[in-house]
Amino acid sequence: MKKNLFLILFAFMHLVSEAQSERFLYEISGNGLAKPSYLFGTFHIICKSDSVVNKAVKDRILLSDQIFLELDMDDPKMPVQLFKHMRMEEKLSDFYSESDYSFIKSYLKDSAGIQPFVFEKTKPMLLYSLIINKLSTCEMEVPENIIMGFGKKAGKEINGLESVEYQMGVFDKIPLKEQANYFLESIRDKEKTKREFETMRKAYVKGNLDEMMGIMEKEDEFSEKFKEDLLEKRNQNWIPVIEENIRQKSSFIGVGAGHLGGNQGLIKLLEAKGYTISKL
Repeated sequence: MKKNLFLILFAFMHLVSEAQSERFLYEISGNGLAKPSYLFGTFHIICKSDSVVNKAVKDRILLSDQIFLELDMDDPKMPVQLFKHMRMEEKLSDFYSESDYSFIKSYLKDSAGIQPFVFEKTKPMLLYSLIINKLSTCEMEVPENIIMGFGKKAGKEINGLESVEYQMGVFDKIPLKEQANYFLESIRDKEKTKREFETMRKAYVKGNLDEMMGIMEKEDEFSEKFKEDLLEKRNQNWIPVIEENIRQKSSFIGVGAGHLGGNQGLIKLLEAKGYTISKL
Protein backbone atom coordinates (compact mmCIF):
# COMPACT_ATOMS: atom_id res chain seq x y z
CA MET A 1 0.00 0.00 0.00
CA LYS A 2 1.60 3.26 -1.04
CA LYS A 3 1.77 6.33 1.09
CA ASN A 4 -0.85 8.29 -0.81
CA LEU A 5 -3.37 6.02 0.89
CA PHE A 6 -3.40 8.90 3.37
CA LEU A 7 -4.48 11.26 0.61
CA ILE A 8 -7.30 8.89 -0.29
CA LEU A 9 -8.42 8.77 3.34
CA PHE A 10 -8.45 12.50 3.79
CA ALA A 11 -9.63 13.31 0.34
CA PHE A 12 -12.72 11.26 0.92
CA MET A 13 -10.19 14.75 2.15
CA HIS A 14 -5.59 27.27 -8.00
CA LEU A 15 -8.23 29.10 -9.59
CA VAL A 16 -11.48 27.22 -10.01
CA SER A 17 -14.46 28.37 -12.00
CA GLU A 18 -17.88 27.98 -10.43
CA ALA A 19 -18.86 25.55 -13.19
CA GLN A 20 -15.99 23.21 -12.29
CA SER A 21 -16.84 22.74 -8.64
CA GLU A 22 -20.52 22.30 -9.47
CA ARG A 23 -19.66 19.02 -11.17
CA PHE A 24 -19.82 17.29 -7.79
CA LEU A 25 -23.21 18.82 -6.96
CA TYR A 26 -26.27 16.67 -7.72
CA GLU A 27 -30.02 16.87 -7.28
CA ILE A 28 -31.94 13.86 -5.92
CA SER A 29 -35.54 13.75 -7.15
CA GLY A 30 -38.31 11.39 -8.20
CA ASN A 31 -39.46 8.16 -6.55
CA GLY A 32 -42.24 9.99 -4.71
CA LEU A 33 -40.13 12.73 -3.12
CA ALA A 34 -42.19 15.83 -2.30
CA LYS A 35 -39.10 18.06 -2.62
CA PRO A 36 -35.67 17.46 -4.14
CA SER A 37 -32.59 16.91 -2.00
CA TYR A 38 -28.96 17.56 -2.88
CA LEU A 39 -25.78 15.48 -2.89
CA PHE A 40 -22.38 17.19 -2.80
CA GLY A 41 -18.97 15.50 -3.07
CA THR A 42 -16.32 17.25 -0.99
CA PHE A 43 -12.55 17.02 -0.71
CA HIS A 44 -12.02 16.95 3.04
CA ILE A 45 -8.84 19.07 3.10
CA ILE A 46 -8.33 21.42 0.16
CA CYS A 47 -6.74 24.70 -0.88
CA LYS A 48 -8.74 27.78 0.08
CA SER A 49 -8.23 29.09 -3.45
CA ASP A 50 -10.28 26.18 -4.79
CA SER A 51 -13.43 27.73 -3.28
CA VAL A 52 -15.50 24.54 -3.55
CA VAL A 53 -18.35 25.77 -1.32
CA ASN A 54 -19.49 28.32 -3.87
CA LYS A 55 -22.77 30.12 -4.55
CA ALA A 56 -24.36 27.10 -6.22
CA VAL A 57 -23.62 24.94 -3.17
CA LYS A 58 -24.81 27.61 -0.72
CA ASP A 59 -28.02 28.10 -2.69
CA ARG A 60 -28.82 24.38 -2.31
CA ILE A 61 -28.08 24.53 1.40
CA LEU A 62 -30.60 27.36 1.69
CA LEU A 63 -33.18 25.34 -0.28
CA SER A 64 -32.75 22.36 2.07
CA ASP A 65 -34.38 21.83 5.46
CA GLN A 66 -31.43 20.01 7.02
CA ILE A 67 -27.78 19.11 6.42
CA PHE A 68 -26.13 15.70 6.63
CA LEU A 69 -22.35 15.30 6.72
CA GLU A 70 -20.45 12.06 7.31
CA LEU A 71 -20.29 13.00 11.00
CA ASP A 72 -22.46 15.29 13.11
CA MET A 73 -19.84 18.03 13.33
CA ASP A 74 -22.18 20.18 15.42
CA ASP A 75 -22.26 17.59 18.22
CA PRO A 76 -20.51 19.15 21.26
CA LYS A 77 -19.32 15.69 22.29
CA MET A 78 -17.49 15.09 18.99
CA PRO A 79 -14.12 16.66 19.98
CA VAL A 80 -13.96 14.43 23.05
CA GLN A 81 -14.90 11.37 21.00
CA LEU A 82 -12.28 12.16 18.36
CA PHE A 83 -9.61 12.70 21.01
CA LYS A 84 -10.46 9.34 22.54
CA HIS A 85 -10.07 7.55 19.21
CA MET A 86 -6.90 9.32 18.12
CA ARG A 87 -4.99 8.07 21.14
CA MET A 88 -3.17 4.73 21.33
CA GLU A 89 -1.69 2.69 24.14
CA GLU A 90 1.65 2.39 22.36
CA LYS A 91 4.17 5.20 22.05
CA LEU A 92 5.03 6.53 18.60
CA SER A 93 8.66 5.68 19.30
CA ASP A 94 7.72 1.99 19.60
CA PHE A 95 7.33 1.76 15.81
CA TYR A 96 10.64 3.26 14.72
CA SER A 97 14.36 2.88 14.98
CA GLU A 98 16.10 5.45 17.16
CA SER A 99 17.31 7.42 14.14
CA ASP A 100 13.90 7.39 12.39
CA TYR A 101 12.13 8.50 15.55
CA SER A 102 14.66 11.28 16.06
CA PHE A 103 13.93 12.48 12.51
CA ILE A 104 10.15 12.37 13.08
CA LYS A 105 10.41 14.09 16.46
CA SER A 106 12.51 16.91 15.01
CA TYR A 107 10.17 17.34 12.06
CA LEU A 108 7.03 17.48 14.20
CA LYS A 109 8.55 19.94 16.66
CA ASP A 110 10.56 22.17 14.33
CA SER A 111 8.59 22.11 11.07
CA ALA A 112 5.03 21.53 12.27
CA GLY A 113 5.18 23.02 15.77
CA ILE A 114 3.65 19.89 17.32
CA GLN A 115 4.91 19.17 20.82
CA PRO A 116 5.76 15.68 22.17
CA PHE A 117 2.78 15.59 24.54
CA VAL A 118 0.56 15.72 21.43
CA PHE A 119 2.28 13.22 19.16
CA GLU A 120 3.81 10.58 21.44
CA LYS A 121 0.49 8.77 21.98
CA THR A 122 -1.34 9.80 18.79
CA LYS A 123 -2.09 7.32 16.02
CA PRO A 124 0.18 7.97 13.00
CA MET A 125 -2.76 8.30 10.61
CA LEU A 126 -4.17 11.16 12.70
CA LEU A 127 -0.76 12.83 12.85
CA TYR A 128 -0.86 13.04 9.07
CA SER A 129 -4.02 15.15 9.27
CA LEU A 130 -2.21 17.54 11.62
CA ILE A 131 0.77 18.09 9.31
CA ILE A 132 -0.93 18.18 5.89
CA ASN A 133 -0.96 22.01 6.01
CA LYS A 134 2.83 21.96 6.30
CA LEU A 135 3.16 19.60 3.33
CA SER A 136 0.97 21.72 1.08
CA THR A 137 2.02 24.80 -0.89
CA CYS A 138 -1.36 26.47 -0.30
CA GLU A 139 -3.46 27.63 2.64
CA MET A 140 -5.88 24.83 3.48
CA GLU A 141 -9.51 24.67 4.55
CA VAL A 142 -12.06 21.99 5.43
CA PRO A 143 -15.19 22.38 3.23
CA GLU A 144 -17.34 20.57 5.80
CA ASN A 145 -16.58 23.31 8.33
CA ILE A 146 -17.74 25.94 5.84
CA ILE A 147 -20.90 23.98 5.01
CA MET A 148 -21.68 23.55 8.70
CA GLY A 149 -21.00 27.22 9.53
CA PHE A 150 -23.12 28.51 6.65
CA GLY A 151 -25.89 26.03 7.44
CA LYS A 152 -26.00 26.97 11.12
CA LYS A 153 -26.23 30.67 10.29
CA ALA A 154 -29.17 29.82 8.03
CA GLY A 155 -30.85 27.90 10.85
CA LYS A 156 -30.35 24.43 9.35
CA GLU A 157 -30.07 21.35 11.56
CA ILE A 158 -26.72 19.54 11.26
CA ASN A 159 -26.74 15.72 11.30
CA GLY A 160 -24.33 12.84 10.74
CA LEU A 161 -24.65 9.76 8.53
CA GLU A 162 -22.55 7.70 10.94
CA SER A 163 -20.97 7.86 14.38
CA VAL A 164 -17.40 8.83 15.25
CA GLU A 165 -16.95 5.35 16.71
CA TYR A 166 -17.88 3.66 13.45
CA GLN A 167 -15.75 5.90 11.23
CA MET A 168 -12.67 5.66 13.44
CA GLY A 169 -13.21 1.89 13.66
CA VAL A 170 -12.87 1.65 9.89
CA PHE A 171 -9.58 3.53 9.91
CA ASP A 172 -8.35 1.47 12.86
CA LYS A 173 -8.36 -1.59 10.61
CA ILE A 174 -5.05 -0.35 9.22
CA PRO A 175 -2.42 -1.81 11.59
CA LEU A 176 -0.54 0.84 13.56
CA LYS A 177 2.82 -0.37 12.23
CA GLU A 178 1.63 0.17 8.67
CA GLN A 179 0.27 3.61 9.61
CA ALA A 180 3.66 4.42 11.12
CA ASN A 181 5.48 3.37 7.93
CA TYR A 182 3.20 5.49 5.71
CA PHE A 183 3.63 8.50 7.97
CA LEU A 184 7.41 8.25 7.91
CA GLU A 185 7.45 7.91 4.11
CA SER A 186 5.18 10.94 3.77
CA ILE A 187 7.43 13.31 5.66
CA ARG A 188 10.73 11.78 4.49
CA ASP A 189 9.81 12.39 0.84
CA LYS A 190 7.81 15.59 1.20
CA GLU A 191 8.07 16.58 -2.46
CA LYS A 192 6.53 13.31 -3.60
CA THR A 193 3.76 13.69 -1.03
CA LYS A 194 3.05 17.19 -2.34
CA ARG A 195 2.89 15.91 -5.93
CA GLU A 196 0.49 13.13 -4.95
CA PHE A 197 -1.74 15.60 -3.13
CA GLU A 198 -1.72 17.86 -6.19
CA THR A 199 -2.66 14.95 -8.48
CA MET A 200 -5.69 14.13 -6.36
CA ARG A 201 -6.61 17.79 -5.84
CA LYS A 202 -6.47 18.58 -9.56
CA ALA A 203 -8.69 15.61 -10.38
CA TYR A 204 -11.22 16.94 -7.89
CA VAL A 205 -10.94 20.53 -9.12
CA LYS A 206 -11.62 19.34 -12.69
CA GLY A 207 -14.72 17.56 -11.42
CA ASN A 208 -13.33 14.32 -12.82
CA LEU A 209 -14.85 11.57 -10.67
CA ASP A 210 -13.56 8.80 -12.95
CA GLU A 211 -10.01 10.12 -12.64
CA MET A 212 -10.28 10.27 -8.85
CA MET A 213 -11.53 6.68 -8.70
CA GLY A 214 -8.78 5.67 -11.13
CA ILE A 215 -6.12 7.03 -8.78
CA MET A 216 -7.49 4.76 -6.08
CA GLU A 217 -7.54 1.77 -8.42
CA LYS A 218 -3.86 2.31 -9.27
CA GLU A 219 -2.98 1.62 -5.65
CA ASP A 220 -2.01 -1.97 -6.47
CA GLU A 221 -1.38 -2.74 -2.80
CA PHE A 222 -4.56 -1.01 -1.65
CA SER A 223 -6.39 -3.73 0.24
CA GLU A 224 -9.65 -4.75 -1.40
CA LYS A 225 -11.00 -5.55 2.07
CA PHE A 226 -10.10 -2.09 3.34
CA LYS A 227 -11.56 -0.48 0.21
CA GLU A 228 -14.76 -2.40 0.87
CA ASP A 229 -14.86 -1.22 4.49
CA LEU A 230 -13.83 2.37 3.74
CA LEU A 231 -16.17 3.03 0.83
CA GLU A 232 -18.61 0.31 -0.13
CA LYS A 233 -19.93 -0.80 3.27
CA ARG A 234 -20.23 2.77 4.46
CA ASN A 235 -22.14 3.74 1.31
CA GLN A 236 -24.51 0.83 1.83
CA ASN A 237 -25.00 1.82 5.48
CA TRP A 238 -25.77 5.40 4.51
CA ILE A 239 -28.47 4.63 1.95
CA PRO A 240 -31.23 3.78 4.50
CA VAL A 241 -30.32 6.90 6.50
CA ILE A 242 -30.45 9.05 3.39
CA GLU A 243 -33.73 7.52 2.19
CA GLU A 244 -35.47 7.93 5.52
CA ASN A 245 -34.53 11.58 5.75
CA ILE A 246 -35.04 12.78 2.17
CA ARG A 247 -38.56 11.37 2.34
CA GLN A 248 -39.27 13.53 5.37
CA LYS A 249 -37.35 16.73 4.56
CA SER A 250 -35.31 18.23 1.77
CA SER A 251 -31.72 17.41 2.72
CA PHE A 252 -28.28 18.64 1.71
CA ILE A 253 -25.86 15.71 1.94
CA GLY A 254 -22.11 16.41 1.88
CA VAL A 255 -19.69 13.46 1.77
CA GLY A 256 -16.22 12.78 0.39
CA ALA A 257 -16.32 12.73 -3.42
CA GLY A 258 -14.84 9.22 -3.43
CA HIS A 259 -18.17 7.95 -2.07
CA LEU A 260 -20.06 9.06 -5.19
CA GLY A 261 -18.51 7.02 -8.00
CA GLY A 262 -18.44 3.38 -9.04
CA ASN A 263 -21.07 0.66 -9.03
CA GLN A 264 -21.24 0.77 -5.24
CA GLY A 265 -21.11 4.57 -5.06
CA LEU A 266 -23.99 6.64 -3.71
CA ILE A 267 -25.09 7.79 -7.16
CA LYS A 268 -25.58 4.25 -8.50
CA LEU A 269 -27.07 3.00 -5.22
CA LEU A 270 -29.65 5.81 -5.14
CA GLU A 271 -30.50 5.29 -8.81
CA ALA A 272 -31.01 1.58 -8.08
CA LYS A 273 -33.57 2.63 -5.47
CA GLY A 274 -35.51 4.54 -8.14
CA TYR A 275 -34.29 8.10 -7.57
CA THR A 276 -33.24 10.43 -10.36
CA ILE A 277 -29.75 11.86 -9.84
CA SER A 278 -29.05 14.96 -11.93
CA LYS A 279 -25.85 16.99 -12.16
CA LEU A 280 -26.28 20.68 -11.39
